Amino acid sequence: MGTPSIGGKNEPVGQFCPANAGGANISTGFKGNGLRVNPWSYVLMIEGVLMLASAATRRLDANSGSGLSFPFATRNAAAGYPSAAHEDHNDEQWLPLWHRPASCPEVRHLFAEGRAKVRSSRQRRDAVDSVDFARAISTLGVDRGVDEFVRYGFQKRFGRMFFAVPLGRWTVSNSKGADLLAEIDPWLNRLRGFVGSGKAPASVASATRRLEGAIMEACQRDEWATTLEILIALGEVESTLGRAKDRWLRPLPPLSKAWFYRTCNDPSPEYRLAASLASAGIRPRQRPIALDKHRRWDWASPGSKTMTWVDTASLVENLLSLLRRREVEDQQRKGRAPHRDAADLGITRDSPNVGHPRCWASLADVTAFIDGPEVSGIDEQRLEALMSGLSLIDWARVNPRPPRSEYAVPPAGFSLLALAHGLEDPARAGHLLPATSGMLANAAAGRLDVASRLAIQRLRASGLPFALDRLGDDRARARRIAAALAFPLAPESLGRLKRMLFPRVSQNTDYEQEDVQQ
Repeated sequence: MGTPSIGGKNEPVGQFCPANAGGANISTGFKGNGLRVNPWSYVLMIEGVLMLASAATRRLDANSGSGLSFPFATRNAAAGYPSAAHEDHNDEQWLPLWHRPASCPEVRHLFAEGRAKVRSSRQRRDAVDSVDFARAISTLGVDRGVDEFVRYGFQKRFGRMFFAVPLGRWTVSNSKGADLLAEIDPWLNRLRGFVGSGKAPASVASATRRLEGAIMEACQRDEWATTLEILIALGEVESTLGRAKDRWLRPLPPLSKAWFYRTCNDPSPEYRLAASLASAGIRPRQRPIALDKHRRWDWASPGSKTMTWVDTASLVENLLSLLRRREVEDQQRKGRAPHRDAADLGITRDSPNVGHPRCWASLADVTAFIDGPEVSGIDEQRLEALMSGLSLIDWARVNPRPPRSEYAVPPAGFSLLALAHGLEDPARAGHLLPATSGMLANAAAGRLDVASRLAIQRLRASGLPFALDRLGDDRARARRIAAALAFPLAPESLGRLKRMLFPRVSQNTDYEQEDVQQ
Protein backbone atom coordinates (compact mmCIF):
# COMPACT_ATOMS: atom_id res chain seq x y z
CA MET A 1 0.00 0.00 0.00
CA GLY A 2 1.31 3.45 -0.93
CA THR A 3 4.15 2.02 -3.10
CA PRO A 4 4.28 3.11 -6.80
CA SER A 5 3.79 0.25 -9.29
CA ILE A 6 3.44 -0.27 -13.02
CA GLY A 7 1.33 -2.61 -15.09
CA GLY A 8 -1.90 -2.04 -13.21
CA LYS A 9 -5.26 -2.58 -14.90
CA ASN A 10 -8.37 -0.47 -14.57
CA GLU A 11 -10.51 -3.51 -13.79
CA PRO A 12 -12.61 -3.64 -10.60
CA VAL A 13 -12.02 -6.58 -8.29
CA GLY A 14 -15.72 -6.68 -7.44
CA GLN A 15 -17.35 -7.63 -4.18
CA PHE A 16 -14.07 -8.77 -2.65
CA CYS A 17 -12.63 -5.25 -2.70
CA PRO A 18 -15.58 -2.82 -2.94
CA ALA A 19 -13.43 0.22 -2.14
CA ASN A 20 -11.68 -0.16 -5.53
CA ALA A 21 -14.85 -0.60 -7.57
CA GLY A 22 -15.46 3.10 -8.23
CA GLY A 23 -18.65 5.04 -7.86
CA ALA A 24 -19.86 7.86 -5.63
CA ASN A 25 -17.42 9.44 -3.16
CA ILE A 26 -14.53 7.27 -4.38
CA SER A 27 -12.41 10.27 -5.36
CA THR A 28 -12.16 14.04 -4.90
CA GLY A 29 -15.19 14.66 -7.11
CA PHE A 30 -18.73 13.42 -6.80
CA LYS A 31 -17.70 10.06 -8.23
CA GLY A 32 -14.69 8.39 -9.77
CA ASN A 33 -13.43 5.37 -11.60
CA GLY A 34 -12.15 2.27 -9.90
CA LEU A 35 -8.56 2.19 -8.74
CA ARG A 36 -5.97 0.36 -10.78
CA VAL A 37 -5.27 -3.12 -9.52
CA ASN A 38 -2.54 -5.66 -10.01
CA PRO A 39 -3.59 -8.55 -12.29
CA TRP A 40 -1.86 -10.94 -9.96
CA SER A 41 -4.53 -10.11 -7.41
CA TYR A 42 -6.97 -12.22 -9.43
CA VAL A 43 -4.53 -15.11 -9.70
CA LEU A 44 -3.70 -15.10 -5.99
CA MET A 45 -7.36 -14.67 -5.09
CA ILE A 46 -8.42 -17.74 -7.08
CA GLU A 47 -5.54 -19.79 -5.70
CA GLY A 48 -6.32 -18.65 -2.16
CA VAL A 49 -10.04 -19.42 -2.51
CA LEU A 50 -9.17 -23.04 -3.23
CA MET A 51 -7.81 -23.23 0.30
CA LEU A 52 -11.27 -22.47 1.71
CA ALA A 53 -12.64 -25.92 1.05
CA SER A 54 -14.47 -27.86 3.70
CA ALA A 55 -13.13 -31.19 4.91
CA ALA A 56 -14.89 -34.38 5.99
CA THR A 57 -13.93 -33.76 9.61
CA ARG A 58 -16.29 -30.81 9.63
CA ARG A 59 -18.99 -32.16 7.34
CA LEU A 60 -19.35 -35.33 9.42
CA ASP A 61 -19.26 -33.65 12.80
CA ALA A 62 -22.06 -35.25 14.82
CA ASN A 63 -22.77 -32.02 16.69
CA SER A 64 -23.29 -29.93 13.55
CA GLY A 65 -26.46 -29.45 11.58
CA SER A 66 -26.89 -30.46 7.96
CA GLY A 67 -25.70 -28.16 5.19
CA LEU A 68 -22.53 -26.96 3.55
CA SER A 69 -19.67 -26.25 5.90
CA PHE A 70 -16.63 -24.07 5.23
CA PRO A 71 -13.72 -23.28 7.52
CA PHE A 72 -14.19 -20.22 9.71
CA ALA A 73 -17.55 -19.35 8.08
CA THR A 74 -20.47 -18.44 10.35
CA ARG A 75 -23.92 -16.95 10.24
CA ASN A 76 -24.11 -13.21 10.66
CA ALA A 77 -24.97 -11.48 13.95
CA ALA A 78 -25.65 -7.76 13.95
CA ALA A 79 -23.23 -6.97 16.77
CA GLY A 80 -19.60 -6.11 17.32
CA TYR A 81 -19.15 -3.19 14.90
CA PRO A 82 -20.33 0.46 14.99
CA SER A 83 -22.82 0.25 12.10
CA ALA A 84 -24.39 -3.01 13.32
CA ALA A 85 -28.09 -3.15 12.47
CA HIS A 86 -30.72 -5.71 11.58
CA GLU A 87 -30.48 -5.80 7.78
CA ASP A 88 -30.45 -8.15 4.83
CA HIS A 89 -27.12 -9.96 4.73
CA ASN A 90 -25.49 -13.28 4.05
CA ASP A 91 -23.06 -15.19 6.22
CA GLU A 92 -19.67 -14.04 7.46
CA GLN A 93 -16.13 -15.19 6.84
CA TRP A 94 -13.41 -14.93 9.49
CA LEU A 95 -9.96 -15.08 7.91
CA PRO A 96 -6.96 -15.92 10.10
CA LEU A 97 -3.75 -13.93 10.35
CA TRP A 98 -0.47 -15.22 11.73
CA HIS A 99 2.84 -13.45 12.21
CA ARG A 100 5.18 -16.38 11.57
CA PRO A 101 6.14 -17.98 8.24
CA ALA A 102 4.04 -20.97 7.21
CA SER A 103 4.34 -23.41 4.33
CA CYS A 104 1.54 -24.12 1.86
CA PRO A 105 0.78 -27.57 3.38
CA GLU A 106 0.50 -25.98 6.81
CA VAL A 107 -1.92 -23.35 5.54
CA ARG A 108 -3.95 -25.99 3.69
CA HIS A 109 -4.10 -28.11 6.83
CA LEU A 110 -5.22 -25.09 8.88
CA PHE A 111 -8.18 -24.42 6.60
CA ALA A 112 -9.02 -28.10 6.19
CA GLU A 113 -8.97 -28.94 9.90
CA GLY A 114 -9.48 -25.52 11.42
CA ARG A 115 -12.64 -25.14 13.44
CA ALA A 116 -13.96 -22.85 16.16
CA LYS A 117 -15.40 -24.42 19.32
CA VAL A 118 -17.51 -22.68 21.96
CA ARG A 119 -17.24 -23.85 25.55
CA SER A 120 -20.64 -24.88 26.90
CA SER A 121 -21.73 -26.10 30.31
CA ARG A 122 -21.66 -29.71 29.12
CA GLN A 123 -19.24 -29.89 26.17
CA ARG A 124 -17.67 -27.89 23.39
CA ARG A 125 -19.83 -27.17 20.37
CA ASP A 126 -19.23 -25.62 16.95
CA ALA A 127 -19.52 -21.86 16.62
CA VAL A 128 -22.76 -21.07 14.80
CA ASP A 129 -22.63 -17.32 14.26
CA SER A 130 -20.25 -14.42 14.72
CA VAL A 131 -21.04 -14.06 18.45
CA ASP A 132 -20.12 -17.72 18.95
CA PHE A 133 -16.99 -17.28 16.86
CA ALA A 134 -15.87 -14.29 18.95
CA ARG A 135 -16.44 -16.37 22.11
CA ALA A 136 -14.43 -19.23 20.60
CA ILE A 137 -11.54 -16.88 19.86
CA SER A 138 -11.60 -15.37 23.34
CA THR A 139 -11.61 -18.78 25.03
CA LEU A 140 -8.78 -20.15 22.85
CA GLY A 141 -11.19 -22.48 21.07
CA VAL A 142 -9.39 -22.15 17.72
CA ASP A 143 -6.28 -23.83 16.39
CA ARG A 144 -3.08 -22.57 18.00
CA GLY A 145 -0.71 -20.43 16.02
CA VAL A 146 -3.29 -17.92 14.76
CA ASP A 147 -2.76 -14.40 16.10
CA GLU A 148 -5.76 -12.53 14.72
CA PHE A 149 -8.89 -12.92 12.64
CA VAL A 150 -10.27 -10.43 10.14
CA ARG A 151 -14.05 -10.44 10.13
CA TYR A 152 -15.85 -9.99 6.80
CA GLY A 153 -19.58 -9.70 6.34
CA PHE A 154 -21.34 -10.18 3.00
CA GLN A 155 -23.88 -7.38 3.16
CA LYS A 156 -26.33 -6.03 0.62
CA ARG A 157 -25.39 -2.68 -0.88
CA PHE A 158 -26.40 -0.71 -4.00
CA GLY A 159 -29.65 -2.53 -4.55
CA ARG A 160 -29.22 -6.29 -4.66
CA MET A 161 -25.41 -6.41 -4.74
CA PHE A 162 -23.50 -8.12 -1.93
CA PHE A 163 -20.11 -6.81 -0.89
CA ALA A 164 -17.47 -8.26 1.41
CA VAL A 165 -17.39 -5.58 4.10
CA PRO A 166 -14.52 -5.70 6.65
CA LEU A 167 -15.98 -5.56 10.16
CA GLY A 168 -12.80 -5.37 12.20
CA ARG A 169 -9.92 -7.42 13.54
CA TRP A 170 -10.19 -9.77 16.49
CA THR A 171 -7.18 -10.78 18.52
CA VAL A 172 -6.89 -14.38 19.66
CA SER A 173 -6.69 -14.05 23.44
CA ASN A 174 -8.25 -15.38 26.58
CA SER A 175 -11.23 -13.49 28.05
CA LYS A 176 -12.42 -14.48 31.51
CA GLY A 177 -15.67 -12.59 31.03
CA ALA A 178 -16.56 -14.48 27.86
CA ASP A 179 -15.52 -17.74 29.48
CA LEU A 180 -18.18 -17.23 32.19
CA LEU A 181 -20.88 -17.51 29.52
CA ALA A 182 -20.25 -21.26 29.31
CA GLU A 183 -22.46 -21.85 32.36
CA ILE A 184 -25.52 -20.27 30.69
CA ASP A 185 -24.78 -21.37 27.11
CA PRO A 186 -27.90 -23.60 26.78
CA TRP A 187 -30.18 -20.80 28.00
CA LEU A 188 -28.42 -18.30 25.75
CA ASN A 189 -28.90 -20.56 22.73
CA ARG A 190 -32.62 -20.91 23.46
CA LEU A 191 -32.94 -17.13 23.79
CA ARG A 192 -31.22 -16.46 20.48
CA GLY A 193 -33.21 -19.22 18.82
CA PHE A 194 -36.42 -17.63 20.11
CA VAL A 195 -35.38 -14.26 18.70
CA GLY A 196 -34.26 -15.81 15.41
CA SER A 197 -37.61 -17.56 14.96
CA GLY A 198 -39.33 -14.20 14.57
CA LYS A 199 -41.80 -14.98 17.39
CA ALA A 200 -40.10 -12.79 19.99
CA PRO A 201 -41.46 -9.30 20.67
CA ALA A 202 -39.45 -6.39 19.32
CA SER A 203 -38.41 -5.39 22.86
CA VAL A 204 -36.92 -8.85 23.52
CA ALA A 205 -35.11 -8.82 20.17
CA SER A 206 -33.69 -5.37 20.89
CA ALA A 207 -32.50 -6.39 24.36
CA THR A 208 -30.93 -9.54 22.91
CA ARG A 209 -28.99 -7.49 20.35
CA ARG A 210 -27.63 -5.31 23.14
CA LEU A 211 -26.61 -8.47 24.98
CA GLU A 212 -24.81 -9.76 21.90
CA GLY A 213 -23.01 -6.44 21.57
CA ALA A 214 -21.87 -6.65 25.19
CA ILE A 215 -20.62 -10.21 24.62
CA MET A 216 -18.65 -9.17 21.55
CA GLU A 217 -17.12 -6.26 23.47
CA ALA A 218 -16.10 -8.57 26.32
CA CYS A 219 -14.45 -10.90 23.81
CA GLN A 220 -12.30 -8.02 22.61
CA ARG A 221 -11.49 -6.39 25.96
CA ASP A 222 -10.80 -8.67 28.90
CA GLU A 223 -11.85 -6.25 31.66
CA TRP A 224 -14.20 -6.39 34.61
CA ALA A 225 -16.16 -3.49 33.10
CA THR A 226 -17.11 -5.48 29.98
CA THR A 227 -18.22 -8.42 32.13
CA LEU A 228 -20.36 -6.03 34.13
CA GLU A 229 -22.02 -4.81 30.94
CA ILE A 230 -22.93 -8.43 30.12
CA LEU A 231 -24.54 -8.72 33.56
CA ILE A 232 -26.54 -5.55 32.99
CA ALA A 233 -27.65 -6.76 29.55
CA LEU A 234 -28.71 -10.15 30.98
CA GLY A 235 -30.80 -8.38 33.61
CA GLU A 236 -32.44 -6.27 30.92
CA VAL A 237 -33.24 -9.35 28.82
CA GLU A 238 -34.90 -11.13 31.74
CA SER A 239 -36.89 -8.02 32.66
CA THR A 240 -38.05 -7.68 29.06
CA LEU A 241 -39.04 -11.35 28.94
CA GLY A 242 -41.05 -10.84 32.14
CA ARG A 243 -43.05 -8.03 30.52
CA ALA A 244 -43.82 -10.06 27.38
CA LYS A 245 -47.29 -11.52 26.94
CA ASP A 246 -46.01 -14.92 25.79
CA ARG A 247 -43.01 -16.21 27.73
CA TRP A 248 -41.37 -18.89 25.63
CA LEU A 249 -38.31 -19.07 27.84
CA ARG A 250 -37.81 -19.72 31.55
CA PRO A 251 -35.95 -17.14 33.65
CA LEU A 252 -32.18 -17.23 33.67
CA PRO A 253 -30.65 -19.86 35.99
CA PRO A 254 -28.63 -18.43 38.91
CA LEU A 255 -25.17 -17.30 37.92
CA SER A 256 -22.12 -18.56 39.77
CA LYS A 257 -20.29 -16.48 42.36
CA ALA A 258 -17.47 -16.00 39.84
CA TRP A 259 -19.55 -13.23 38.23
CA PHE A 260 -19.40 -11.25 41.46
CA TYR A 261 -15.70 -11.79 42.06
CA ARG A 262 -15.06 -10.79 38.45
CA THR A 263 -16.94 -7.48 38.72
CA CYS A 264 -16.46 -6.43 42.35
CA ASN A 265 -13.50 -4.23 41.40
CA ASP A 266 -15.98 -1.54 40.39
CA PRO A 267 -15.13 1.33 42.77
CA SER A 268 -18.40 3.23 42.35
CA PRO A 269 -20.97 3.72 45.13
CA GLU A 270 -23.65 2.66 42.63
CA TYR A 271 -22.12 -0.81 42.43
CA ARG A 272 -21.81 -1.18 46.21
CA LEU A 273 -25.40 -0.09 46.83
CA ALA A 274 -26.68 -2.33 44.02
CA ALA A 275 -24.74 -5.31 45.40
CA SER A 276 -26.22 -4.78 48.87
CA LEU A 277 -29.77 -4.83 47.52
CA ALA A 278 -29.10 -7.72 45.13
CA SER A 279 -27.59 -9.89 47.87
CA ALA A 280 -30.62 -9.15 50.07
CA GLY A 281 -32.98 -11.03 47.70
CA ILE A 282 -34.25 -8.25 45.43
CA ARG A 283 -34.68 -10.39 42.28
CA PRO A 284 -38.32 -11.54 42.70
CA ARG A 285 -39.23 -7.98 43.66
CA GLN A 286 -38.00 -6.66 40.33
CA ARG A 287 -39.41 -9.33 38.02
CA PRO A 288 -42.46 -11.67 38.08
CA ILE A 289 -40.49 -14.79 39.01
CA ALA A 290 -40.58 -17.26 41.88
CA LEU A 291 -38.83 -20.44 43.00
CA ASP A 292 -40.71 -23.63 42.15
CA LYS A 293 -40.83 -26.75 44.33
CA HIS A 294 -37.43 -27.82 42.94
CA ARG A 295 -35.91 -24.44 43.95
CA ARG A 296 -35.56 -23.40 40.32
CA TRP A 297 -36.63 -20.04 38.93
CA ASP A 298 -39.89 -19.93 36.99
CA TRP A 299 -42.40 -17.24 36.11
CA ALA A 300 -44.70 -16.31 38.97
CA SER A 301 -48.41 -17.02 38.85
CA PRO A 302 -50.64 -14.19 37.58
CA GLY A 303 -52.04 -13.47 41.06
CA SER A 304 -48.66 -13.08 42.76
CA LYS A 305 -48.05 -9.79 44.57
CA THR A 306 -44.38 -10.35 45.32
CA MET A 307 -43.14 -8.12 42.51
CA THR A 308 -43.16 -4.43 43.44
CA TRP A 309 -40.98 -2.87 40.73
CA VAL A 310 -42.48 -0.59 38.08
CA ASP A 311 -40.26 0.28 35.11
CA THR A 312 -41.75 3.74 34.65
CA ALA A 313 -41.31 4.73 38.32
CA SER A 314 -38.24 6.36 39.82
CA LEU A 315 -35.79 4.45 41.97
CA VAL A 316 -37.00 6.24 45.09
CA GLU A 317 -40.61 5.32 44.39
CA ASN A 318 -39.69 1.70 43.67
CA LEU A 319 -37.75 1.40 46.93
CA LEU A 320 -40.69 2.88 48.83
CA SER A 321 -43.04 0.37 47.17
CA LEU A 322 -40.68 -2.41 48.21
CA LEU A 323 -40.72 -1.25 51.84
CA ARG A 324 -44.51 -0.95 51.83
CA ARG A 325 -44.92 -4.47 50.51
CA ARG A 326 -42.52 -5.86 53.11
CA GLU A 327 -44.53 -4.07 55.79
CA VAL A 328 -47.73 -5.73 54.59
CA GLU A 329 -46.06 -9.16 54.50
CA ASP A 330 -44.68 -8.66 58.01
CA GLN A 331 -48.23 -7.97 59.22
CA GLN A 332 -49.48 -11.12 57.50
CA ARG A 333 -46.73 -13.21 59.07
CA LYS A 334 -47.21 -11.50 62.45
CA GLY A 335 -43.55 -10.77 62.99
CA ARG A 336 -40.49 -9.08 61.54
CA ALA A 337 -37.46 -11.25 60.80
CA PRO A 338 -34.15 -9.69 59.68
CA HIS A 339 -33.80 -9.67 55.90
CA ARG A 340 -36.68 -12.03 55.20
CA ASP A 341 -36.32 -11.67 51.41
CA ALA A 342 -32.79 -13.04 51.59
CA ALA A 343 -33.90 -15.90 53.84
CA ASP A 344 -36.63 -16.88 51.37
CA LEU A 345 -33.93 -17.32 48.70
CA GLY A 346 -31.61 -19.29 50.97
CA ILE A 347 -29.19 -16.41 51.55
CA THR A 348 -28.63 -17.17 55.23
CA ARG A 349 -25.76 -17.83 57.59
CA ASP A 350 -26.47 -19.12 61.08
CA SER A 351 -30.24 -19.58 61.06
CA PRO A 352 -32.38 -20.76 58.11
CA ASN A 353 -35.06 -18.21 59.06
CA VAL A 354 -32.79 -15.16 59.27
CA GLY A 355 -31.41 -13.67 56.08
CA HIS A 356 -27.81 -12.57 55.82
CA PRO A 357 -27.00 -10.31 52.82
CA ARG A 358 -23.53 -10.95 51.46
CA CYS A 359 -22.83 -7.25 50.85
CA TRP A 360 -23.75 -4.49 53.29
CA ALA A 361 -24.41 -0.88 52.38
CA SER A 362 -21.98 1.51 54.04
CA LEU A 363 -23.18 4.62 55.82
CA ALA A 364 -21.14 6.76 53.41
CA ASP A 365 -22.87 5.30 50.34
CA VAL A 366 -26.32 5.56 51.94
CA THR A 367 -25.59 9.20 52.79
CA ALA A 368 -24.62 9.81 49.16
CA PHE A 369 -27.95 8.31 48.06
CA ILE A 370 -29.87 10.53 50.49
CA ASP A 371 -28.04 13.63 49.26
CA GLY A 372 -29.21 12.82 45.74
CA PRO A 373 -27.68 13.18 42.26
CA GLU A 374 -27.44 16.97 42.51
CA VAL A 375 -25.16 16.87 45.55
CA SER A 376 -23.34 13.52 45.47
CA GLY A 377 -23.50 12.87 41.71
CA ILE A 378 -24.87 9.36 42.20
CA ASP A 379 -26.33 7.87 39.01
CA GLU A 380 -29.67 6.28 39.93
CA GLN A 381 -30.28 4.79 36.49
CA ARG A 382 -26.90 3.08 36.63
CA LEU A 383 -27.61 1.88 40.16
CA GLU A 384 -30.91 0.34 39.09
CA ALA A 385 -29.34 -1.34 36.04
CA LEU A 386 -26.54 -2.77 38.20
CA MET A 387 -29.06 -4.01 40.72
CA SER A 388 -30.98 -5.84 37.99
CA GLY A 389 -27.84 -7.55 36.70
CA LEU A 390 -26.27 -8.41 40.06
CA SER A 391 -29.54 -9.94 41.29
CA LEU A 392 -28.97 -12.81 38.83
CA ILE A 393 -26.05 -14.13 40.92
CA ASP A 394 -26.50 -17.04 43.30
CA TRP A 395 -25.68 -14.98 46.39
CA ALA A 396 -26.08 -17.91 48.77
CA ARG A 397 -22.69 -19.17 47.53
CA VAL A 398 -20.88 -15.83 47.87
CA ASN A 399 -18.69 -15.32 50.92
CA PRO A 400 -19.97 -12.51 53.20
CA ARG A 401 -18.10 -9.23 52.89
CA PRO A 402 -17.78 -6.63 55.67
CA PRO A 403 -19.06 -3.11 55.05
CA ARG A 404 -16.63 -0.43 53.96
CA SER A 405 -14.84 1.20 56.88
CA GLU A 406 -15.54 4.72 55.65
CA TYR A 407 -16.72 7.19 58.26
CA ALA A 408 -19.81 9.22 57.44
CA VAL A 409 -22.49 11.00 59.44
CA PRO A 410 -25.91 10.39 57.88
CA PRO A 411 -28.83 12.72 58.66
CA ALA A 412 -30.15 12.34 62.19
CA GLY A 413 -33.63 11.64 60.83
CA PHE A 414 -32.35 8.65 58.87
CA SER A 415 -30.42 7.38 61.90
CA LEU A 416 -33.58 7.38 64.02
CA LEU A 417 -35.67 5.65 61.38
CA ALA A 418 -32.93 3.12 60.60
CA LEU A 419 -32.63 2.11 64.26
CA ALA A 420 -36.39 1.78 64.70
CA HIS A 421 -36.55 -0.16 61.44
CA GLY A 422 -33.52 -2.44 61.74
CA LEU A 423 -32.60 -3.03 65.40
CA GLU A 424 -33.10 -6.50 66.83
CA ASP A 425 -35.74 -6.94 69.47
CA PRO A 426 -33.88 -7.61 72.78
CA ALA A 427 -36.87 -9.65 74.00
CA ARG A 428 -37.03 -11.96 70.93
CA ALA A 429 -33.88 -13.35 69.39
CA GLY A 430 -33.97 -13.50 65.60
CA HIS A 431 -36.71 -10.85 65.37
CA LEU A 432 -36.64 -7.12 64.75
CA LEU A 433 -38.35 -4.50 66.86
CA PRO A 434 -42.14 -4.48 66.38
CA ALA A 435 -43.33 -2.52 63.37
CA THR A 436 -43.81 1.19 64.00
CA SER A 437 -47.25 1.90 62.57
CA GLY A 438 -47.32 4.99 60.36
CA MET A 439 -43.56 5.66 60.45
CA LEU A 440 -42.84 4.57 56.88
CA ALA A 441 -46.07 6.03 55.46
CA ASN A 442 -45.40 9.48 56.94
CA ALA A 443 -41.76 9.51 55.85
CA ALA A 444 -42.75 8.45 52.32
CA ALA A 445 -45.27 11.30 52.26
CA GLY A 446 -42.56 13.80 53.23
CA ARG A 447 -43.68 14.23 56.85
CA LEU A 448 -40.41 13.40 58.55
CA ASP A 449 -41.42 15.25 61.72
CA VAL A 450 -44.29 12.81 62.31
CA ALA A 451 -42.19 9.80 61.24
CA SER A 452 -39.32 10.76 63.56
CA ARG A 453 -41.73 11.25 66.48
CA LEU A 454 -43.06 7.71 65.97
CA ALA A 455 -39.51 6.33 65.68
CA ILE A 456 -38.49 8.07 68.92
CA GLN A 457 -41.48 6.57 70.71
CA ARG A 458 -40.53 3.10 69.49
CA LEU A 459 -36.90 3.52 70.60
CA ARG A 460 -37.93 4.87 74.00
CA ALA A 461 -40.11 1.82 74.50
CA SER A 462 -37.02 -0.29 73.76
CA GLY A 463 -34.89 1.45 76.38
CA LEU A 464 -33.25 4.08 74.16
CA PRO A 465 -34.41 7.55 75.36
CA PHE A 466 -33.90 10.41 72.91
CA ALA A 467 -33.61 14.03 74.09
CA LEU A 468 -35.87 15.52 71.41
CA ASP A 469 -39.46 14.67 70.54
CA ARG A 470 -39.15 14.96 66.77
CA LEU A 471 -36.89 15.96 63.87
CA GLY A 472 -37.78 17.61 60.58
CA ASP A 473 -36.52 17.89 57.02
CA ASP A 474 -37.76 19.06 53.63
CA ARG A 475 -40.25 16.88 51.76
CA ALA A 476 -37.98 15.59 48.98
CA ARG A 477 -35.17 14.71 51.36
CA ALA A 478 -37.63 12.99 53.71
CA ARG A 479 -38.75 10.69 50.88
CA ARG A 480 -35.15 9.80 50.07
CA ILE A 481 -34.50 9.11 53.76
CA ALA A 482 -37.45 6.72 53.78
CA ALA A 483 -36.29 5.00 50.57
CA ALA A 484 -32.76 4.58 52.00
CA LEU A 485 -34.19 2.22 54.63
CA ALA A 486 -34.28 -0.46 51.91
CA PHE A 487 -30.48 -0.70 51.85
CA PRO A 488 -29.32 -3.42 54.28
CA LEU A 489 -27.06 -2.10 57.06
CA ALA A 490 -24.62 -4.34 58.90
CA PRO A 491 -25.01 -4.73 62.69
CA GLU A 492 -21.76 -2.76 63.04
CA SER A 493 -23.29 0.18 61.15
CA LEU A 494 -26.44 0.08 63.29
CA GLY A 495 -24.23 -0.02 66.38
CA ARG A 496 -22.40 3.09 65.18
CA LEU A 497 -25.68 4.93 64.65
CA LYS A 498 -26.79 3.96 68.16
CA ARG A 499 -23.56 5.22 69.68
CA MET A 500 -23.91 8.53 67.84
CA LEU A 501 -27.52 9.13 68.94
CA PHE A 502 -27.34 7.53 72.39
CA PRO A 503 -23.78 8.00 73.67
CA ARG A 504 -24.68 7.63 77.35
CA VAL A 505 -26.67 4.46 76.86
CA SER A 506 -23.93 3.02 74.66
CA GLN A 507 -21.43 3.38 77.47
CA ASN A 508 -23.32 0.69 79.35
CA THR A 509 -21.54 -2.65 79.10
CA ASP A 510 -24.74 -4.55 78.43
CA TYR A 511 -25.47 -2.50 75.34
CA GLU A 512 -21.92 -2.87 74.10
CA GLN A 513 -22.22 -6.63 74.40
CA GLU A 514 -25.49 -6.49 72.54
CA ASP A 515 -23.73 -4.69 69.67
CA VAL A 516 -21.14 -7.43 69.45
CA GLN A 517 -23.79 -10.15 69.41
CA GLN A 518 -25.59 -8.42 66.57
